[in-house]
Amino acid sequence: IVEKHAAGKCSERAVEALLRFIEAGASEAVQAALLEGAAHKVPKTAKAAAKAFSTALHAFGAAPFELKAVPAPTLVGLLEHRDKGVRDEGAALVGYLRLYRGDGFFKDFKGYSEEKIGALKAAPLPLSNAEGFRTTRATARQVATAGADGAAVLAQAQAAAAAPQVLDRRVATPRR
Repeated sequence: IVEKHAAGKCSERAVEALLRFIEAGASEAVQAALLEGAAHKVPKTAKAAAKAFSTALHAFGAAPFELKAVPAPTLVGLLEHRDKGVRDEGAALVGYLRLYRGDGFFKDFKGYSEEKIGALKAAPLPLSNAEGFRTTRATARQVATAGADGAAVLAQAQAAAAAPQVLDRRVATPRR
């Protein structure tokens, strides 16, 4: 879907199909396909994959994805691409990753100039999804089995999706 349809005439339908796959619980496979598409040599495919990944992060938040597994060389390749559209979508994807992972993941950008990293850090963060995140089927099952506490389970899942992922335990635990 990513390679053949996301960059073509049916791009909206292809992105919606990928979002449905994430809802069904196949977020790891979708993330792998999107990252493979982002590293593709055809600029149209790389741009479409980066845009679809940004759309998925906007729709679902960080919860269904393993954002630590996003390779920094792929992001640097998007940011240094010869095509302006690919660079713009790469910057948007980096913005979403920065929203959910924090500025700490820039340390993995080896070979990328400090000036450009500073510009990425200075860029405004994308807005979080104000109307709420879409839920996966697993979260929907948890809400259904929780009964009266279903709203609390859904609120907890949406808060987890919106919260940044802490990469370093030393940052997360207070000093004694």
